[in-house]
Amino acid sequence: EEVSYIISELDDFLDLGDIDGFMSRLQVFFADIPYDIQLANEKYYQSIFYIIFRMLNLRIEAEARTNNGRIDAVVHTDQCIYVFEFKLDGSAEEALAQIKDKSYYEKFLASNKGIILVGANFSTAKRGVETWLSEPVIR
Repeated sequence: EEVSYIISELDDFLDLGDIDGFMSRLQVFFADIPYDIQLANEKYYQSIFYIIFRMLNLRIEAEARTNNGRIDAVVHTDQCIYVFEFKLDGSAEEALAQIKDKSYYEKFLASNKGIILVGANFSTAKRGVETWLSEPVIR
């Protein structure tokens, strides 16, 4: 029951475009994972992130290729396209800057959906999501 509630809540946050609510709830999810089964690499966090979106029955692309590199994750909802870049023991600012510097969002500009850029930092010391920044693409 608890997992169903968390999944439902995460889905609601995305439907509302509430990245802060989504990422805050994700912090709680990571806090529940025992420390001794966690791995200290970005792909570990990226894989969990991928599984969560699959459980939400949303279309997610991991390592989505563009003309300028690979996006860590792209999530498609009915109203929005979320472009995620992750860092491990870095900064959310660095992750968001990478999305903008490499124009990862450009391939989605022809869509009639909103586009939201999300830079997130995972911390090996805190064993979860530490910080995030988001901003919409203004067309």
